[in-house]
Amino acid sequence: KKYAFAVVENTTTHDAAFRVHGRTIAPAEVGAEVVKALLKTVNEDLGHENVKRAVIAVPASFGAAQTAATGEAFKAAGLRVARVMPEPVAAAVAYG
Repeated sequence: KKYAFAVVENTTTHDAAFRVHGRTIAPAEVGAEVVKALLKTVNEDLGHENVKRAVIAVPASFGAAQTAATGEAFKAAGLRVARVMPEPVAAAVAYG
């Protein structure tokens, strides 16, 4: 199956990246675009643009780098990150 992107090595960080239309994009940049799309939907549903901060739950299996990249994606999307926590902790906080 053909895709419009290729997985390549980021020559600066030596991490995985995506090559799309001749441009190299980091996974956090892709995440930021997803968050921007979600934020747009939330703003439309709420009828205002007052969502400025986020508490983020990440999978318990995420390492420090993955957790940091998730937070950076939210920041790049224009949100202030109040806290990033593993899903089991988020569930415990939600259910007291």
